[in-house]
This record gives sequence, structure tokens and C-alpha cells, in this order.
Amino acid sequence: MEAFIIGLAGAAVSGLTFMAYRHPTLYEREFSKRITQWVIGLMVVAIIYNSGIDAADGKLAVFLRPDVTAAAKAAIHASKVDEIWLGLGAAVVAFVFFLDWLAKHMKSEREAEKGVEQSE
Repeated sequence: MEAFIIGLAGAAVSGLTFMAYRHPTLYEREFSKRITQWVIGLMVVAIIYNSGIDAADGKLAVFLRPDVTAAAKAAIHASKVDEIWLGLGAAVVAFVFFLDWLAKHMKSEREAEKGVEQSE
């Protein structure tokens, strides 16, 4: 299953890079803002979720018996979103910013080529 997910992620990365390189106008219109909004939105939700779990841990600790406190803290810690996913989200945002730059660069290159062809 992990190999499938890694392959799917690789296909998404190469497909989006191809779209930004070969079809920059389509990429800017269809993908650029949506991907950024989704990734940043998911990261915000994960951060808020982790903050809520930490707040619940502090407020519920008063009501727990001493013999179950360690097990409850372990369960609360296990339910948090791993930091690796937040780091991966930041890497995806950086990659999306790169794709935005690539699309704008390729669009300006194509417009410059058209201008040179028309002037000749």
C-alpha cells in the first residue's frame, strides 16, 4: 500500500510539473490557487486539532485518577497529528510556490517568443 501511495504522489508531482511547464495558463487557471488553499487549509486544521488535544490534556488531567493518568496521556499523545505531516505540508506548499513561479516564467517565455516571431 505504501508503494502505491508513493507512486501516486510521484505521478501527481510529475503531472503537475508537466502542466505548469507545458500548459502554464491552464495550470494557473485550474490548479494553482486550489492546491495552495487545500494544503494550507489542511495544515491549519491539523495545527488547530493538535492545539485542541493539548488543551484537552491540560484540562482533563485534573479529573483523572492517578493510576490512569499515564495511560490517558499516552492515548492523547497517540491521537495527535505527527509533525512529519506538518513538515510534508510545508514542503508541498514550497513545491506549489515553485510551480507557480514555473508557470509564470513559462508563460512570459512563450509571450516573448511570440513577440519575437511577430516582429520578424
